[in-house]
Amino acid sequence: MAALDALRGLAIVAVCLRHFARGAPLTDTQAWTLAALKMGWLGVDLFFVLSGFLITGVLLDAKGRPGYFRNFYERRTRRILPVYAGTLAVLFWLVPAAGPRWAGWVRDVADAQGWFWAFASNVWLASRDAWPLFHAGEHYWSLAVEEQFYLLWPFAVLALSPRVLARASLGIAIAAFAARAGALVDGVSPIAIYVLLPMRMDGLALGAVLAVWRRDGVPPWACRYARPIAVVAAGTLVVLFASLMDPIYHAATQTIGYTAAAVLFMTCVGATWVNPDGRWALWLGNRRALQQLGVYSYGVYVFHVPIYGALERAGLGAVRWITWTGNVWAGQLAFIAIAGGASVGLAALSWHGLESRLLRPRARSMGASTSSSGSGSVVALRGTPSDQPACPTCSVPCVPDGRAEYERTA
Repeated sequence: MAALDALRGLAIVAVCLRHFARGAPLTDTQAWTLAALKMGWLGVDLFFVLSGFLITGVLLDAKGRPGYFRNFYERRTRRILPVYAGTLAVLFWLVPAAGPRWAGWVRDVADAQGWFWAFASNVWLASRDAWPLFHAGEHYWSLAVEEQFYLLWPFAVLALSPRVLARASLGIAIAAFAARAGALVDGVSPIAIYVLLPMRMDGLALGAVLAVWRRDGVPPWACRYARPIAVVAAGTLVVLFASLMDPIYHAATQTIGYTAAAVLFMTCVGATWVNPDGRWALWLGNRRALQQLGVYSYGVYVFHVPIYGALERAGLGAVRWITWTGNVWAGQLAFIAIAGGASVGLAALSWHGLESRLLRPRARSMGASTSSSGSGSVVALRGTPSDQPACPTCSVPCVPDGRAEYERTA
């Protein structure tokens, strides 16, 4: 679905801008601009909602078919592991061989590489209560969260009926909020709250609720209150930003803020198919560059931190460009262009040369037919048309109406 690819594109732009915004502000305007870019951590929360939505959808459509577990894990392995493992091999084995200067850059993460290979770097970060000294692979915590979700979620989808799954997912989202609040009371570190799966399940779980609603119908209350809920969630995040500038680890953000982000992005994702002729869905559908960036988003995410970390280690970081240009804005934009361009370029090579090829051989393995387009592989599901009346708010049936028309899995 093109709109979902565009959402991926927005998410990866936000994440990259947070990490690439490295300059020291000299004026209030520069300080607020830098703080706005630092809010790009919300891109990870959008990725979580998208993952919960898409992965749950794939599992629901494969339920009851042969090879449910085998096909799912096999496809996830082909989608995630080659690029991730290849990047780890470069960071942990090749970079240290380049000499002491480069070995020092990756020493923190290389010494803990077992955690990274096991998709448990989030647990490592929580246990040490500190980010690595230099930027190399610390952002893989979110991939660890998603892989841990992939490991457990197929069992939940198989065991529960769709209606019970939706209710359980709503309960999990509430439990994640409660877990963060309890952790703060107990003095758990902000980093642990930020990176551990139980604390970040609200986005994944609310995405799962959307996947069920897409197939079984959107409840009338969700249609009725979606817009005001989204406004409240967005307003909450704006207040946190205006009050705290970069509030990622503040107690208010780690309780209400993370949940507000999950709820806001749930409505953003849902609106792409609930109202496909609406301004939001049409705007996303017309953003070809964002859609293509969304196709490359996994590679961009994997590569962008090692790339900007390597640039900094080589003396070509944002501060150097600001010094050379004599202007904070020009230097920052130059660094964003160089680091961003290198990340997207490498991700494009990875997608066309490796990732898309690995996804082709068994694209029908989850019981769906595929078609390919410029936006990547789209799985077309054999949905059934609804005979039920459409909700006047959503323009889609608010009662069970069969399975989704299509789902994006690549």
